[in-house]
Amino acid sequence: MKKRLITIWLAAMLIFSLACSAADGPDPNSLPALEGIETMNTDIPHNDSEIGVLFEDKWEDGLKLQLTEDGTLHLSGADIKRSLKEDTRLAPYLSKITGLEIGEGIAYVGEKAFSGFENIEKLRFSGEITELAYAAFSDCTALLDIDFGSSLSTIGDYAFSGCTNLRDASLPESLKELGSYAFSGCTSLKNVALGSGITSFGNNIFADCTNLVSLRSGSSLGDTAFRDCISLESVFLEDSAEKIGSRCFSGCVKLSNVRLSENLKTIGSYAFSGCEKLQNIVIPTSVMQIEKEAFSACTALDTVEFAECEALTIGDAAFASCTALKTIALPEGLTTLGEKVFASCNALERVTMPKSLSEIGYGLFYDTPALRVLEYRGNSSAWRKVEKAKDWDEFAGTNTIKYVKSGN
Repeated sequence: MKKRLITIWLAAMLIFSLACSAADGPDPNSLPALEGIETMNTDIPHNDSEIGVLFEDKWEDGLKLQLTEDGTLHLSGADIKRSLKEDTRLAPYLSKITGLEIGEGIAYVGEKAFSGFENIEKLRFSGEITELAYAAFSDCTALLDIDFGSSLSTIGDYAFSGCTNLRDASLPESLKELGSYAFSGCTSLKNVALGSGITSFGNNIFADCTNLVSLRSGSSLGDTAFRDCISLESVFLEDSAEKIGSRCFSGCVKLSNVRLSENLKTIGSYAFSGCEKLQNIVIPTSVMQIEKEAFSACTALDTVEFAECEALTIGDAAFASCTALKTIALPEGLTTLGEKVFASCNALERVTMPKSLSEIGYGLFYDTPALRVLEYRGNSSAWRKVEKAKDWDEFAGTNTIKYVKSGN
């Protein structure tokens, strides 16, 4: 009887214990995680908008920063005058930034403001931006897409230098100043379009952009702007362009298609030197100066067409070592031929010179063994008035040249 009472008592205690556990509820730590449901990181600020906010801050100068969950850093309220890497509160989120929106109230982005932000892929500017300072976005190696907006007027030196993933650069008509090395070393850049409003053009702007294929420009081009762009094939200069700077396209070994502006005035020294695929070029009426070695060593160049011009000077060795050139007719309006203009053009057979010519430099036809016909469009009296270098008589006396004088 006693054992039976003990058994009943133990059973009652067990039932009572189970009832208490059910009332208290399950231990949340003992429940398995539900597949497909993420827990919220309560350390990251968030709001109820469609895209959550990871980070917000406001600098003392009024610059507002907001990083949303899609990786876009939105900035507004005041100019960006220092590097964002200096914001220690933003530092933990730098690797999450894949896009930039430069918004209202920002007209200026300062030196190295975003330099080395290696994860930024997209960049958008509002209609208020006017200036990007030195190296503002240099070495943003993931940057692929840029919307420059419609108000940008100045891109500083090295602003986008080393952005090795950038494919296209269509610069706005509002742009006035383009700094030296601004896009240098952008090794994936393939297409460039420049507006017609650029009045200040730095040096080496697109130097070493080794995959650049095509250029369209409405502006004059500065010195060494596209130096050693070894994949560049096509250049189209709209009629608003007036100058091509020194060594602008030198070493562009694949350049084969060039259209010059109808208002072009100057082709700088060595501008197309070493463009060994260039076969023909048309020199517009507007050109007044072809400088030293402008087309030297263009070894495939076999056709040079000149329109009649008002006053043209061709500088020293301008067409030297153009080894495929056989004939050339120089235009009326040409006044001066510099030294060794056609030196080492060893296939050159026939040259026509205009009545307007007044000066011939030393060694004009040095090392041109194939030259047989030299035509002058003036009469004997006019030819005698042409100022010739001291070696001319020796050259004329030792070469079999037929002089064809025409005109009155």
